[in-house]
Amino acid sequence: MDLKTQCTAPSTLGHPNGGGIIRVRIRIGSTNANSGGMMYEATSWFTHPMYDDSTSDYDIAVIRVATGMTLNGNTTKAIELVDRGNDVTNGENVTATGWGAIREGGPTTSTLMEVTIPAVNRTRCRELIGNGITTRMFCAGLEEGGKDSCQGDSGGPAVVNNKLAGVTSFGRKVKSDDGKIVGGTDTTIEQYPHMAYLLLLKGLQYYQCGGSIVNRNYIVTAAHCLTGVSRVQIRIGSTDSNNGGTTYSTSSYTIHPRYDSRTSNFDIGVIRVVSGMTLNGNTTKAIQMVESGSDVADGDDVTATGWGATSEGGSTTTQLMKVTIPAINRTECNRLVGNGNGITTRMFCAGLPEGGKDTCQGDSGGPAVVNSLLAGVTSFGYGCARANSPGVYTRIGDSAIRSFIRSTTST
Repeated sequence: MDLKTQCTAPSTLGHPNGGGIIRVRIRIGSTNANSGGMMYEATSWFTHPMYDDSTSDYDIAVIRVATGMTLNGNTTKAIELVDRGNDVTNGENVTATGWGAIREGGPTTSTLMEVTIPAVNRTRCRELIGNGITTRMFCAGLEEGGKDSCQGDSGGPAVVNNKLAGVTSFGRKVKSDDGKIVGGTDTTIEQYPHMAYLLLLKGLQYYQCGGSIVNRNYIVTAAHCLTGVSRVQIRIGSTDSNNGGTTYSTSSYTIHPRYDSRTSNFDIGVIRVVSGMTLNGNTTKAIQMVESGSDVADGDDVTATGWGATSEGGSTTTQLMKVTIPAINRTECNRLVGNGNGITTRMFCAGLPEGGKDTCQGDSGGPAVVNSLLAGVTSFGYGCARANSPGVYTRIGDSAIRSFIRSTTST
């Protein structure tokens, strides 16, 4: 590899743990993920043209730094790749490194970690986690478990005999789609009966999102939650995400035709429950949406709800949570997180300058309510509850968003 490119996985650039990438910042030359070394801003990135988000096939990408990176041969150095046609054989030692979580659902670490695990042949890997393991993939791990890469390690290196043989792609885990409740409080479904818990099947993995009941047949959520989904399992009418209420299953959904996964523009989708949902008016109830043209004003109280992580990199919760945060005008939000113009009129922002309260991983697609009306859908952000890093929400009142919902749901 030359000094202007880095390999990673498309999954880190545009699917579940990205929510639509606007900017890539790179730190090299440091054991600590948060300090030291050198920082660069990526100028462009390229995913494999055959990459399939639903199966993770061809999960490879390259990031370009046009100015070049300084490689000193000590703390910064290019790695040699294996030759074309090379394969990883059963039992070979595979060393993965990264700053990901040190346990499933746990927080990420700021210290670089490594783990060495044996490769597993594809036949056995298919028996263990499914027939979707192609020749573009290899597997590694202990059958008894205990050692693995984890959330936050995606895109990192898998090294065999000192050469780059692989890139961390996926595992058979229930993951949280990036979205983003931190600093909030427990609440109940009776207080927010429009709330829906979504478990989405993408390829071999399940992801968690939230949604809002808008009538007995439809739930509004984020487009990025639905990309590549083959099945949606829905739970409504329960404070607990894992128990109670009523469950439904569907594969019928519609994403806004102008949705852009790289910018998160038009990040809105609608799920259809053909048989209809039973709404009892107490624990299950449709929420009224804002009208077309309505906007969220600077300082408006925005209440978000969900079962997402209660800390950045932390585990999701089974208890429904709520948080109320002030809206921030687009000009200020663009200055803070939009790179000048990334926050469009199809979005609004909310958060505290000092941080401490926010939505988080697993809250994507859930409702953002203003004056008891559905004004937004949790879309994306940079981390959770960081200072000067507000969350970004899809604006329901945008005419193109509202007309899409109305034409799809008749609501």
